Amino acid sequence: MPISYQVCNYQGPARVVVQLVTSTKEVHLHAHSLVGKQCDKGVYVADLQAKDSSISFLNLGILHVTRKKVSKTLEERMIEAFRMGYNHGVAIHPDIDALQGETCFPRDVTEHQRALISSAAVTHSKVMDLSVVHLMFTALLPDSEGRFTRRLDPVISDPIYDSKAPNASNLKIVRMDRTAGCVTGGEEVYLLCDKVQKDDIQVRFYEEDESGQIWEAFGDFSPTDVHRQFAIVFKTPKYQDLHLQKPISVSVQLKRKSDNETSEPKPFTYHPQIIDKEEVQRKRQKTLPNFQDLGPAGTGEGGGMYRVGGADPAVGGGPGSGEGSSYYQSFPAYSNYGTDYFSHGTSGGGIGDGAGMKHGM
Repeated sequence: MPISYQVCNYQGPARVVVQLVTSTKEVHLHAHSLVGKQCDKGVYVADLQAKDSSISFLNLGILHVTRKKVSKTLEERMIEAFRMGYNHGVAIHPDIDALQGETCFPRDVTEHQRALISSAAVTHSKVMDLSVVHLMFTALLPDSEGRFTRRLDPVISDPIYDSKAPNASNLKIVRMDRTAGCVTGGEEVYLLCDKVQKDDIQVRFYEEDESGQIWEAFGDFSPTDVHRQFAIVFKTPKYQDLHLQKPISVSVQLKRKSDNETSEPKPFTYHPQIIDKEEVQRKRQKTLPNFQDLGPAGTGEGGGMYRVGGADPAVGGGPGSGEGSSYYQSFPAYSNYGTDYFSHGTSGGGIGDGAGMKHGM
């Protein structure tokens, strides 16, 4: 489909200038060049006849400049645009931009102005994205003397991407190793896709209800989780309703941050949380031990210590008999608890005969 441009609400001759500009908030001239008929020094210039109100651009191409030549090419492009008055609507340098209102072209360019433009070209070239350009159309209408000095506001096209650039390709999910998960999220998914840029891609989960309200959340991953631009390892986001009672299907798609381009969606099913009700009930009914049954310490009733000999009642019960039964305490070598003092191999603290305590080192 050919590119066309139309001057509305006007009948008469006009000059149309087409330039390549950057895809930035503040528009700058781009270092790439337009090539084809009626192109000169990277810029397309054509005159509209009075009977025409639109013009089509056939066989118009873009010549890619290498990174090493960006600064020099951009400097030449800026100087020519300033000389011919084609810099309306683009930013070069504040001192240069302030002269856009002049109407006498071509103008002479002073050495000081050339130095300013050269400095600006170096600055712009360092951050210029060579993978995307826009076409900027500017119409010039004749003044009373027939010179094309009356400039209309420029019109800028949609972005045009380098066919070899990752963000020029269509987004596509090829395969996912998991197409279902729990509402709590956090499950790892391996996604294969067509070429993407690791800093410019998102995995979007979304659901649209009958009223048109949209829920959306994004998979959790970092640029290092994008493998060679063809695979993404991410963790699923949690669903909006964690108390889901039955499975529900949502959509998942790739989304490019820079232009909001999206892939065709794939289905993904969220399942309710799996809760073992019998296990929960068993834990609720679990009886805690009654520590009072073990008897208080220091009464000769064992104080909850482990029995190591004798025939007295089971662990934790019964008064000491003094018949060789003893208890082993795996605490430090002495105890100064309360008012009693015990040393290695001595007895004390018990009321019954022989109800001593042996302390381990």
